Amino acid sequence: MADVATVTGIVGTLTGVTGAVLGFLGYRQSMANKVLDLRLQLRLQLRLQLRRDVNALKAIFDPLHQAIDAGVQSRTRVLAATGLGRSGNQIMFEQAADTDKAIVANLAPRVAALERDYFSLTDRDLELQLSEVNRLTLEASRLAAKYREAMAADDAARQQIRAEHITMAAAYAQAPQKTR
Repeated sequence: MADVATVTGIVGTLTGVTGAVLGFLGYRQSMANKVLDLRLQLRLQLRLQLRRDVNALKAIFDPLHQAIDAGVQSRTRVLAATGLGRSGNQIMFEQAADTDKAIVANLAPRVAALERDYFSLTDRDLELQLSEVNRLTLEASRLAAKYREAMAADDAARQQIRAEHITMAAAYAQAPQKTR
């Protein structure tokens, strides 16, 4: 009969080896679960980022047509106030605005196509969609900045016109009046 020490040693060895194998298998499974969890979390973050980017694009794109119209109206008024109404400068600005309106009209269906369920997209489609949103955002931002800068230049010109009028009124008030 085997003595107790030998049996205890064999049982301990078997328990240790079994524990090591099961521990390794558990570690491997937890790493696989962690990778899967990170992948799912990344997909969710990409979808949320895409939703935020689409919302930011719409915030830029939706008022763009009105900004172009306001820019043309502002430039027309400033040029008329400076005596350059219907000048080549105004005609060129209006032609550029018409071109930009055509660009906005071409972008509109692409922006409208972005409204969809992002959870049904594959990873590749998600990346392509993010690229498209970034491309459209850059184009819309460029156009918005162009007319924002034009309006700022028009505001500066208006201030200059006001200053000139004030100076002329002050000079007229200072000048001696001729009597008959």
